[in-house]
Amino acid sequence: MAILSAKRIILILCLIAAAIGLRLGLKTARLTETDIIDHYVSVYLDQQLRAEQVADSSECFAKQGRHFWERMRVICQDREGAQHLFSVGPWGQALSYTKEGGSL
Repeated sequence: MAILSAKRIILILCLIAAAIGLRLGLKTARLTETDIIDHYVSVYLDQQLRAEQVADSSECFAKQGRHFWERMRVICQDREGAQHLFSVGPWGQALSYTKEGGSL
C-alpha cells in the first residue's frame, strides 16, 4: 500500500514538472526579442520621465547576453552619457538593472 502511494506521489510530481516545463516553453516560444526590447525601452522612458529628463526610444539598443541565463542586455544611453543596462533572462524577466557613468 505504501509503495502504491509513493508511486502516485512521484506521478503527481512528474505531472507538475511537465506542466511547468510546458508553460515556460510556450512562454519562450511566444515572446519575441522585439517584445522584450520594447518592454525595457518603455521602462527606461518611464524612468526618464519621472526624473523629468528628455528621452527617446532611439537611445536604446540590445546586445546578446554574456552569461548562460542571460538572454540579452538592453542598453539605453541618456543625454548625460549614463548607460542604463537591463539584464534580461530567458523568459523576459529582469535579472538586474545598473546605471553607469553620466554627466558629459
